[in-house]
Parts: sequence; structure tokens; C-alpha cells
Amino acid sequence: MDTYASLKGLATSFYKNKRNAVELILREAISNAIHACIIQYKQNENNKYLLEISIIINSEEKSIKVEDNGIGFSEDDKRLFFDIAKSNILKQENKLPSKGLGRLVFIYFAKNIHYETTHNKKFISFEYPQQEDNLFKIYNQKFENTYKENGTSLSLNIDEKHLKTFMKKYANPIAKFEEWIIDNFAFLLYDFKELKISASIDKKIKEMQFSNIDKKEFNIKIYDKEFPIEIIIVNSKSNLDIKLVAHKLLIEKKIDYDRIINSLNKKIYISSPLLDDRITADGLNAEIEDIKSELEEEITKVLDKEFDELIAKQREKSRENLRVTKSELPFLAEFMPDFESINGYKIKSKTDFIQDAINEKGKLEQNFWESKDEQLDTRLQKSSLYLYVKHRERVLAKLEQMMGDSNFKEDDFHQLLTDRKCENLEVANHNLWLLDDKFSYFFEAHNSKIGESSVDVEFYFNPFINDEEQPTHIVLLELKNPTKAHNPGQMIEQLKRYASKIYNNAKTKNGVNINVEKCRFFGYIIADINDIKNEEIKQDENTFKLIPYTESSFEGKVSFLPKNERVDLYLTLLSTQDLLRIAKFRNKTLFEILNMSNPNISE
Repeated sequence: MDTYASLKGLATSFYKNKRNAVELILREAISNAIHACIIQYKQNENNKYLLEISIIINSEEKSIKVEDNGIGFSEDDKRLFFDIAKSNILKQENKLPSKGLGRLVFIYFAKNIHYETTHNKKFISFEYPQQEDNLFKIYNQKFENTYKENGTSLSLNIDEKHLKTFMKKYANPIAKFEEWIIDNFAFLLYDFKELKISASIDKKIKEMQFSNIDKKEFNIKIYDKEFPIEIIIVNSKSNLDIKLVAHKLLIEKKIDYDRIINSLNKKIYISSPLLDDRITADGLNAEIEDIKSELEEEITKVLDKEFDELIAKQREKSRENLRVTKSELPFLAEFMPDFESINGYKIKSKTDFIQDAINEKGKLEQNFWESKDEQLDTRLQKSSLYLYVKHRERVLAKLEQMMGDSNFKEDDFHQLLTDRKCENLEVANHNLWLLDDKFSYFFEAHNSKIGESSVDVEFYFNPFINDEEQPTHIVLLELKNPTKAHNPGQMIEQLKRYASKIYNNAKTKNGVNINVEKCRFFGYIIADINDIKNEEIKQDENTFKLIPYTESSFEGKVSFLPKNERVDLYLTLLSTQDLLRIAKFRNKTLFEILNMSNPNISE
């Protein structure tokens, strides 16, 4: 028999860092009560014995009382009760855990601990522990005869601070306490579904029955050795939660199951002799760090099989989300997974696929800049081209809208083509590819200011790479309202005047001197097809020729007369309709290569 001092020291080593005093007390008291009821039930011949456990918690009195009508204390039970770490043979015979250390929690946290117990018409009551002379005086106390039925009552007091913590967590609503009961005793309750538990917390009463608890059995392999496991799955109001059980009681150790299965509101309790053998001395945990990863892997296999239908549904949903995302964002599709790799362990949304693709693309781009590899990843090539082609598609759609709506003005067309708010095209976000991709590369280029009497856009080119001191080609671009020009029949003469002005000035807008006598002048007039036709008809016969593959666009040569000198101006009259059609055809090949849907092309 142990002394009080030795027990207090042992209890301190177990519980000095614990903050959940009431839960630990109830865990020990209720598990003992369930054990007593299970043994009583098995010993009762007709099995019609209605077994109950009552739990009464009173915050005003700072008291806890747990009563059961189980087997009660026998003489042997009493002797074992006062010998710590001695297993109860009767419990072991009924396949119930017994290490003999749990009641240390009463010694550490509780006060005024009082037992009353009856076994086969023998009754005894005592305080636990007796501290007189550091001995348990009750050890030699005799049982009394009684007419009472079998059962045990435990009452005790606890510090207010511990009780307040418990009440905040479980008292309101009291259903939270029922969840706590299932959490801690699921496997004991499964073994004994006939048991009824009544809980009263400050006179709020909850009657509990557990007929919906079901258990399944599997085998797992750890280090090439098989171990049986039992799994209990119960309904829950929260997301999937997995808990480990050792010696039929909840332990603190957790394992990860990295699946996210929507609407699977369940709690899963897992028990195994593997965990029983590794339980810690205080019964609150299990030492599994050396096998944790392998255990998680095996448990994952079991649960994947259990939830295979739900996982399959999530897989199909994720694949549909992937299909839609790839279709909507083809420029990122190359960085997304293939359909077969989707496992369904979580529903992957459009946002998930986009973010993962962006991350993957970012890694590849970083690798490109950090490495000196001459080969560019084909996914990066296609992605950049996809974005460019998609941008072109939007610009073409906008131009088509302008051509059919008279509310759009010349300035709108100018803005779409050259980003008119920027005078210097070198910093403008222009769309000159509409005209020709070559216009994206220039020596110097400028938009006219709004209201300025000047050509809309002037380009200075130097096609000779080794000579960049002066431009040798000057291109003038005049834009008209996409539906009707404000000066039909006068557009060519207008452009000649602008050419003469630049010739006479002999400088670019940035002040670079131009040897105009050695420069070639080119002009573009872009207007509605009817305005272009009228302009061409007014010129001398054979001045202009129809441009191949256009409906009504022309190219030819006219002259302007600066300083009474004849200078050639190579002029293109381009209808907005042909501009749109040619740009669409130019993009068609790109669309087809990238397997994108291309805009409608009028033949």
C-alpha cells in the first residue's frame, strides 16, 4: 500500500502541466462507471438489467457527482483500489483496460473525495485518500450488510477556476457535453449500447443514448507486420475529424488525413492493439512518433477505400472544373495538370487551377532568367502567344463594334490603334499590329496632339541596323472616322500638305536632323470603304492599283511639292473593312496553331 505523500508526488508528475482538470476527472470517473456497468451486464443472467450512469455537475457548490448501478466494489476491488499500478483482474477478464493509475487525477485536482459502493448486498463508504499518518485507514475497513442494489457513487469538489473553464466549453448548450462523452468513450459505448447516461449541468439535463454508433474492422501493415484496427464513424456537425483511441479511451495524439471531402461531417475514432501497446503511463497519449508517417499512410488507404464513392464524385467535379478552366484560359492550360492526374482528394476549383498554374509558370520563368539554357520551355512559348492572340481578338472585336456604330468618333479609332493619350509611341500601349507588325519597331514615332493641325501619326524608320543616326523612311498615317470621314475627297491632298510640312522642317519631333532629300516618304489613309472608293475615283486613271486580297483598298504613287520640288509619296488607301479582314486572316494561323476559337471571318 502506498503512502499519501508518494501518491501526491506521482500525481504531480503526471498532471502538474494539465489545464483541463474537470475533463480529466470525468474521464476517469465515467470510464470506471462504464466498466462497472459492462461487467454487471455480462454477469446478469437474463440481460434485462437496465444500466444507467448519472453525472451531476453543480458550479455553485463546485461539486461533481458520478453514480452508476454497475457491479460495485468487491473486497478484492477495495484492496486493489489502494495499491497504485495494480491491474484489476476482473476488468482484464472482461477485456477492459486496467493500469491502476487513473485515480491519481483525483489526488491531484480534487478535494473531499467520497465513495459509496455496494456489491452483492455489501456496502462500504470512505473518503479518498485518508491522510492520517500518511496511510489509507480505510484499507482495513469492513463492508456492511445492506439491501441496496449494486452500484457506486463518487462525489468530490474542485477549485472554481477549473470548473469555470469546463462550464465555458461544455455547459451551453449541454449538447456539447454529449459530444465530449462520445469523443472520450466511443469504443466503450459501442461495446455497450444498452447503457443510458444522464447528465445534469446546473440542472440542465441531457439524456444520452448511443444506438447509432457503428464499428468497422480492418488490417494495416506497419514495418511488414499486420495489426488489426477498429474504426467507429459517427455523425458530426463539423468537418471530418479523426481521433485516436488507446485502451478504449481518447488520447491526445493526432494523425493527418489530408483529404478534404465536402459535406463529410463525421468523427472517426481509430483503435488498435498497436496504440494500446504504446500508451503512456498517464493513459492520455501514445508514443507513435517512430511509426507516425507509416501509420498515417496506412490509415489513409483505409479511409480512401471507405469514402471511395465520395472521392470519385469529387474527382469528376474537379475534372469538370479543370475542363472549363482550360477552355476559358488556354494561355494557362499548358501549366495545368492533365485530367488523369486529378485524384478527387479535394474539389479543385477554377481558382485553385489558376493559382497553381500561375505558380508553375512563375517557376519556369524564374528558371529561364536564372539559367543560360538556349532552349525555351514550349509551355512558356505558347502561354505568351496565347495572351497576345487573346489581346488581338479583343481589339478586333472592338474595331468591328466601332465600324457598326456611328457614335464612335475618329478619336476613338485613333485611341484604339495608337493609344493617343501618349504622344510618344515609344511608351504608348499601341495596337499598330492592326496595320502591320513592322510598325511596332521604329526610330521615332509620335501621335499628334488633339486639335493640332498635323498628321495623326508620324513614323521615322531606319531599316539599316548599322546606321541609326538618322531616319531614312518617313511614314505618315491619317485616320478617319470608321463610319464616315469628315473630309471625303480631300484626304489625299490633306496628307500631301502634312508631308510638305515635315519635309520643310527637316527634323523629327525629338529634334533629330533629317536629310529629307535622301528620305523616302510613305503614307496611309485609313477610312470607311465608301470614302476610300470615292477618293480613288477622283485620281487620275492608273494612279492606284487594287491591293491583292482586298475588296476596295489601293496603293499607288502621288507627288507633293515642297519648295517647288516634286517628291514622291507612296500611298496606301486602306478601308477599315479590309483592315479588319486582313488582321483577322493574319491571326487565323495563330488561332489554329494554339487551338483557340477564332473570331468569325467574313469571306
